[in-house]
Amino acid sequence: MKAEMLINVRETLSKTQEEIRKTEKEMEQLRENIRFESGFRKFLLWLTPALLVVQTIVLAISLL
Repeated sequence: MKAEMLINVRETLSKTQEEIRKTEKEMEQLRENIRFESGFRKFLLWLTPALLVVQTIVLAISLL
């Protein structure tokens, strides 16, 4: 009886540990996605004013 309970506890523990490993991998992937998205947003933050300046210059030249 005790051996069966111990086996069940070990099975449950191994399943739980496996789920924890899967969750850790998913969390790491989400962190990587967030880092990438954050970098992309920073890039666009700096790119937008530069493109506006270029657009203004092109417009000014075209009106001459």
